[in-house]
Amino acid sequence: MEQLRAERDRFVAFAFSAADMLLELDDQSRVVYAVGATAAMAGHPPERLVGMNILDLIAVADHAFVGELLAQAGRGKRIEPVLVQFADGHGDSGQLVMSGYRMSDLSDHYFLSFRTGRPLASQAARDAKRDPDSGLVDAESFLGLVGEAATGDPDGDQESNVTLVSLDGYEAFRAQLSDEAAKALVGKIGAQLRACSVDGLSAGQLGPDKYGVLSGPAADPAALADQIHEATVDADPNGVGLDVASTAVEIGDEALGEEDMLRAIAYTFNQFAKAPHGTFDIGNLNESYESMVRDSVDRITSFRDIVNGGDFAVAYQPIVELESGAVHHFEALARFESGDKQASPYETIVFAEDLGMIGDFDLAMCKRVVETVEKQAAAGREVSIAVNISTRSLGSRLFVDSMQAVLARHRKVRKRILFEVTESSEIDDLSAIDGVIQEFRRAGHAVCLDDFGAGAAAFQYLRALKVDLVKIDGAYVRDALTDPGVRAFLKAMTGLCGDLGIDTVGEMIEDQATAKFLIDNGVRYGQGYFYGRPDTALADMLIAADKSSKPKSESRPAMKTGRIRRRKSKITGWE
Repeated sequence: MEQLRAERDRFVAFAFSAADMLLELDDQSRVVYAVGATAAMAGHPPERLVGMNILDLIAVADHAFVGELLAQAGRGKRIEPVLVQFADGHGDSGQLVMSGYRMSDLSDHYFLSFRTGRPLASQAARDAKRDPDSGLVDAESFLGLVGEAATGDPDGDQESNVTLVSLDGYEAFRAQLSDEAAKALVGKIGAQLRACSVDGLSAGQLGPDKYGVLSGPAADPAALADQIHEATVDADPNGVGLDVASTAVEIGDEALGEEDMLRAIAYTFNQFAKAPHGTFDIGNLNESYESMVRDSVDRITSFRDIVNGGDFAVAYQPIVELESGAVHHFEALARFESGDKQASPYETIVFAEDLGMIGDFDLAMCKRVVETVEKQAAAGREVSIAVNISTRSLGSRLFVDSMQAVLARHRKVRKRILFEVTESSEIDDLSAIDGVIQEFRRAGHAVCLDDFGAGAAAFQYLRALKVDLVKIDGAYVRDALTDPGVRAFLKAMTGLCGDLGIDTVGEMIEDQATAKFLIDNGVRYGQGYFYGRPDTALADMLIAADKSSKPKSESRPAMKTGRIRRRKSKITGWE
């Protein structure tokens, strides 16, 4: 017995060379032996810990995570060092590095070691916002962690891959479960993903049914997919579960510039997050990922060349006052060339937004339009032009300051520049965006909220963003004459804008009947093929507009007086 005790003490001594606290658990996860700085780290002296369940020491948010780690250890997998949150803030801000193993030849007991010292995870991983039920970080935070790993974050000392996971039909499946069962499933999946991450913290949710794990080179995506599938089987009253696909991809490429590599990684992962299950070939992703990233880098380089070299055209489409048919201003629309064939402007702009490069293009577009306004003014033709600006650009202080600097250098014409605020994703900070909009309005620029009605948050935007005009989404204008529901909704939108003192613009006007309908319902301005197609020959359009303000193909619709409330805007030069 003395010899066995001596041997045990020797192994404990060895263990303490790498740990500050040791716990031995039985097969019910109860502490049967404890040694080390238990009072400081676990809140109790060693003798008080005996008999306690390990989960009694762990923060509730990490119960599922630690339970999953022990379950995997029970299947023979070593618990690699991970950060675990202890209850009541014990240890280094409550977080301790845990590792361990289950010994089948020692009564199937678990042997866990805990240590403090240099944090295992980066500061970004420790500070990332987490879903309280799953413990997973959001998509933006996860991409930041991947970026750190890809560029050799000094806090990290492990080679990392990313394991991507996709669940087929997860949202509908989860909706069929009871609240309790759904919450348990979310916690289980989150714990399984975290247990495969390099530090227990670097797993995130990329989309409703898409996940990512910053994992080590020894990650087993197939095993992870099987575990998640079994979790859905257990939760499914029918015992069927969901199809789960997963793969691991390498991150980082020394041949690529750091900025381009990060943009390419983010773009590729975002494409994965948005793709329906089955449309993104996850099974072949490992083989194709490098080419996908390089393709993204090529597109980034090409887009940067377009912006820096001004290698794009600008088409101008008239926006008229509906009652008179007179051109009020023009909208500037980008046109990109791709070989002998025109590329889709929308696709290119969305690509730039997804890459975080749209601000560069918005600034280049504004410079081009300012030059155009000055050129026309020198020729004796005064013209006002609206420039589209993404809300993502407005969210960048660097962009706003750069734009203001450009406009300040062209004071004579700057008030003839209008801005159409566009958005392809939900705005997170409406008050911040409104603050920027008011900066431009105070400087004399009219601001229009584009595509109003297209998104579920449209009325929320109208409440939060003080603007001069609202452009009604063309889908409502197109369908208003034939669909009573759409017609009622359009009337409600124009009525609300009128009550708020905001002028409205109807787009996609293609015939006289639509123009007359909009006039009858209080819409002041209009845009569409009925009044003119986008054209790069602005000077010719201005000359033609001087000669006649009537539509080319049809006479101007009969007007009803008294339906439009004219107003003088507080914005100088806008009426």
